[in-house]
Amino acid sequence: MYSMKQKNVYCRDFAKCEGELAKGKLHMISLDRTDGFTSDPKQLIIPKAKDLDFQLNEKLEEKFKNGFDEPIPLYVTNYDEDEDAAICLEKVDNSEKYLLHLPIMIQSKEEIQIAYHYLDKFFKCSFKCSRFDEFIFNPKLIELLFGEAKKFSVQNCHISVVNYTADHLFKFVLTNLTADKLRFSYTPIFDNVEEKYKDDLFKILSSGNDKFGKVDLSFFCHPKFTLNFYNEFVEYVATSKDLSKVVSFITFDFFTHSTLALHKKAAKVCMKQEDGKTFTAYQIDNIHDPSVRYLFCNVEDFNSMFSKLVEHFDFGKNHVRVLITKAGVEV
Repeated sequence: MYSMKQKNVYCRDFAKCEGELAKGKLHMISLDRTDGFTSDPKQLIIPKAKDLDFQLNEKLEEKFKNGFDEPIPLYVTNYDEDEDAAICLEKVDNSEKYLLHLPIMIQSKEEIQIAYHYLDKFFKCSFKCSRFDEFIFNPKLIELLFGEAKKFSVQNCHISVVNYTADHLFKFVLTNLTADKLRFSYTPIFDNVEEKYKDDLFKILSSGNDKFGKVDLSFFCHPKFTLNFYNEFVEYVATSKDLSKVVSFITFDFFTHSTLALHKKAAKVCMKQEDGKTFTAYQIDNIHDPSVRYLFCNVEDFNSMFSKLVEHFDFGKNHVRVLITKAGVEV
């Protein structure tokens, strides 16, 4: 009796999950280790190929009839490739969550069918939020299955930069993601992470305007890197011949040991102090086209609660937040 009841609950949850995906709109998608989801739902949905109302089309059937020669991970992670992981989906009204457990390694035709079915459903959905901390979907697998740049559509996407390979993380962001607001959090756990990602991160800022409405960068790492990165970006805004693809709204959040020096090309500088914070507004004009300008506002606080939280990392006591807006673009 108990097992029958459990089976009925599973079938109900499976059907409801499929139904929500069919609607094409969900509140949130997040990835984590299976045991990382400690709250409801406790029922894992583990779909089988035979349960899906879906078949590969003739072209894909022929292409994948013998599966892959070698297993390919569904996720890229800082853990072992076979680390058990799940996908948590939340309904728009936050009333229910579904914990979806897909094959971790994709090789057989049945595993390919399952991965294709759900990835295709995700690409056709719009999500209000997404969170990718320890896991991201494998862009190599997406390319193999779909052969084109399929994208997740998210309003607010949060990504924690940990020690993935740079290829996977930024290929996923640049190729398989669009977001109204994209936030990166850089943690101090890995000393060499920030340099590894520098060029790709710069590429997101300089060419991501058609994919990302706003990009927030929170750096919890040594100020030498963040100051250099910030100054290089300001120099790029001032000297590049084409800024049409630069993200229109950008925020830098980082720590320094001293007051943030203004860039030499800063113009129309205005400063004020309020509630222990220093506000500095200025603009950077492009040397090739003075009609193209970016507006900056630096907010500096030597006594913020965040400065106290990270003081043992020696990042500096000055908590700096730089807001950058392309002039003429509505917030």
